[in-house]
Amino acid sequence: MKKQILLISICLAGLTVSAQVSKSVNISAGGLLTALTTTELHTVTNLTVTGIIDARDFKTMRDSLTLLSSLDISNVTIASYAGTEGTKGISNIVYPANEIPIFAFFIFNKSIGKTSLVSVVMPLSTTTIGSQAFYYCSGLTGITIPSLVTSIGSQAFYGCSNITSITIPGSVTTLESQALNFCTKLNTITVENGNLNYSSLDGVLFNKDQTILILYPSGKTGISYSIPATATSIGDHGFQACNSLTIITIPSSVVSIETCAFSFSPTLNAINVESANQNYTDIEGVLFDKNQTTLIQYPQGKLESSYIIPATVRTINDYAFFYCTNLTTVETQVSLITIGNFAFYHCSGLTSITIPASVTSLGSQAFSFCSGLTSINVYSPTPIDLSSTGSVFNNVNKSTCTLYVPSGSKSLYNVANQWKDFTNILEFTTAVSSVSDGGSLQIYPNPITNGFFVKGLEEDAILTIIDLNGRTLVNKKITKNEYVPIQTLTKGIYTLMLVGERRNMIQKIIKQ
Repeated sequence: MKKQILLISICLAGLTVSAQVSKSVNISAGGLLTALTTTELHTVTNLTVTGIIDARDFKTMRDSLTLLSSLDISNVTIASYAGTEGTKGISNIVYPANEIPIFAFFIFNKSIGKTSLVSVVMPLSTTTIGSQAFYYCSGLTGITIPSLVTSIGSQAFYGCSNITSITIPGSVTTLESQALNFCTKLNTITVENGNLNYSSLDGVLFNKDQTILILYPSGKTGISYSIPATATSIGDHGFQACNSLTIITIPSSVVSIETCAFSFSPTLNAINVESANQNYTDIEGVLFDKNQTTLIQYPQGKLESSYIIPATVRTINDYAFFYCTNLTTVETQVSLITIGNFAFYHCSGLTSITIPASVTSLGSQAFSFCSGLTSINVYSPTPIDLSSTGSVFNNVNKSTCTLYVPSGSKSLYNVANQWKDFTNILEFTTAVSSVSDGGSLQIYPNPITNGFFVKGLEEDAILTIIDLNGRTLVNKKITKNEYVPIQTLTKGIYTLMLVGERRNMIQKIIKQ
């Protein structure tokens, strides 16, 4: 039986009232497309379906009902379907029964959510909400998860930016990664008391015993948050896209922090760690491991335009400077070995970056969308192999950004994967060297900042710099391997002497 109520647009005193077209249909699995006329497919806004549906009907709702706003499928049965006509496009896959299917309202190959959709009443028999089922359905104002649902797939409600609260039923045993992330107005996540796997504390989602912080809602108000002392872990993307937090305090109990825990949090300017924590620490709100050998997260909301990475740091973590658009300069150190995946992604304010000779690994998209870069200074005479690393310099303007490389190495960079894409590759002269012990000890200047790198030093030593007139310009103690900032040297030739108990070195430096 079909029932149709048509509410026609009317004009009153020059005002247009938008049309709403309501339609009720009873169908068999796969029958929705033929149950509606061409006109109805392009005019129906409120749809009620009864009977049996499958993944083909969800595809019709998503792709063919162009104005669909309100959907009531509470009294349908979702049948299984295997084939190529479901919501995952041409893929021949099995869509299980009683599941809101994968990509139900998200066209994955076009990255478009069903933005017209405002409300959905799901079948009471639903047991699973598939991955990305409501991905970027930004028009949804609320959602009720049926009481029989046991599993909510990854990114199921990701980007549903108008949902303000959600309740996890007692039946849910699996909540996959980022299921509720980027819901920018979501301020409260409630978990029914009977749930054996999850809990909520002040609207924040945890596992049952509150040892894992799963998600701090993006839209939750308040400028500071102290993670409870029960927590031992901050989950994957746990604080992602929080749009009001400025300070997060990590207790001594936390022993693990998962990937991208603090990404896309534009107001966050400090991650503070209790001093008793044995695994993590912070320096002025920047998060490190306890030994300060790994820089884990530079808060996106810090207002400083420049940052000097500590000399202890060996690794810049994946996503460490992700979207830190306020930064114009980041000073690296000779101790650095690894720059992780997406480490400086979208640092569009950066104008220059130095990659020390000590760096042996650059991660995928490490400098992608660093659109402000005008110079990259690489100190390794042999190009880092990027043949299996994806798009390290994606969206860097390679015709205006100059790549500076050591003297004698331009020919190697001209043919090296990704390095060769730079139009302007220029050599700089770092030194004419005389190393007394013939070993690995090196001193070489940074041509941009006037400073000097010391590499291979295993003890304290005295660094002396003398100009051509015999005047001593610098005489200072340095400790092992470090970057020595020197602002007094102009262009010219200098003699550098490094004198330690076991190693000595005299080196002539040309400062260009």
